[in-house]
Amino acid sequence: MPSSRQRNGSSRGSKAVNPQNPSSPPKPTDKQIRAFFRELKQLLGRVERASNHYQVLAVDRIAATGEIKMAYLRAVAFLHPSYFEISVALPTSLIPQIDQAFEKVSRAFAVLVSFNRRIDYDNTLVREMSAAADEVYSEQRTSEISTEFGVIVADEAMDESNPKAAADPHDPSNW
Repeated sequence: MPSSRQRNGSSRGSKAVNPQNPSSPPKPTDKQIRAFFRELKQLLGRVERASNHYQVLAVDRIAATGEIKMAYLRAVAFLHPSYFEISVALPTSLIPQIDQAFEKVSRAFAVLVSFNRRIDYDNTLVREMSAAADEVYSEQRTSEISTEFGVIVADEAMDESNPKAAADPHDPSNW
């Protein structure tokens, strides 16, 4: 006599079937829904804070195309309505954030998966980082130089109450 499992046609490890509609996916548990929203919020936060396409997809700059595709598919599983792993009603406050994040993820994928576009993007990224570093270094060095030499010397030279400023600079007794 076949077991009840064999009679229902289910095999070991299969998911439970919804009795009202056998073709529909099973209803998610509260634990699954909480885990889904926790991961969705983490993804939205990461995408919002990302300053470049690599951070949007959470891959290294040396990532292979296959890794980039996998990162994209993981993100799409949370962001694209037809790919949601758990069919739940999303709060309306999250929908604009999800749309923006989906656009960023799609744009990052389109750039990083194309060889030529990725090279152009990397070159632009390097130039931007170099310019930012030069600016920081320039401001830091300018302030060091002005503190050491320029501002102090210029202030002393302009101060008329300073006896050294009024004296003849070529006279050795004033040195």
